[in-house]
Amino acid sequence: MYLNSFITPIKTFEEIPAKLDSETLVLLDIDDTIFRSTSHYGAGEFFAQMVDDEVLKSNCTKSQAKLKVYDRWIKSQLNISTKLIDNEIHKFIKLAKTNNATVIAFTARQPRIAEITYNQIKKHNIYLDQLSGFVFKEFYRNQTFPDQKWCKDEKNVKICNTTKSKEYDDSQALFYKGILFAHDLNKKGKVFTDFYKKLSSYEKRKFKKIIFIDDKLHNLKSLEETASRLNLEFYGYHIENNFPHDYKLAIKEEAKYSS
Repeated sequence: MYLNSFITPIKTFEEIPAKLDSETLVLLDIDDTIFRSTSHYGAGEFFAQMVDDEVLKSNCTKSQAKLKVYDRWIKSQLNISTKLIDNEIHKFIKLAKTNNATVIAFTARQPRIAEITYNQIKKHNIYLDQLSGFVFKEFYRNQTFPDQKWCKDEKNVKICNTTKSKEYDDSQALFYKGILFAHDLNKKGKVFTDFYKKLSSYEKRKFKKIIFIDDKLHNLKSLEETASRLNLEFYGYHIENNFPHDYKLAIKEEAKYSS
């Protein structure tokens, strides 16, 4: 049970009530919330399927697979065009800033795609609060091999029972030009907690509530729990999307840029 907390589905940013003031921190997810690829290639589903394919091909953990395919994901973001999910986003951001709320993006993308992501957002004339002088750059040590789910697979039991070696990744989280990059190996709740503590010492104002817009319900629930621990009101908006995706077409398009 959360005090002053809820998650509600929306189709458009226009549905978000104007509960905005100087004590409000607005967090916008990026992929499938702010924009998405104009083609199957480079869409969020493309990355997810690449990871699943790598797990099957290499018999590796999901964490290992994410690290292996990320260069392909970066290449896709360099080559695709993007389109806004909802043109009403400009009105929402303008309203938030008029009411002195702080507006930033919060994504699971890795920091090494920071400049590419910033340029993608800038092309859509979306201007976030860059918090001049504020620095957040943290590293989190994540075990990438083995993991519990991978070890449950019958063909991996022996490996897990005999191996003594473990693999780790020092996964960076970064705030860059208005965007908080969590890195998808890190827990968003942990990254946000550390980010918020630093932000609270940087900002003279005291934040009392979070507005978080995301297309993935599990991200909203995770941040709701984090907000509760931080004694913050939480207003989560689940922007519901159901985009058809053809992975075979995405691979064909990827081949064009590989030739």
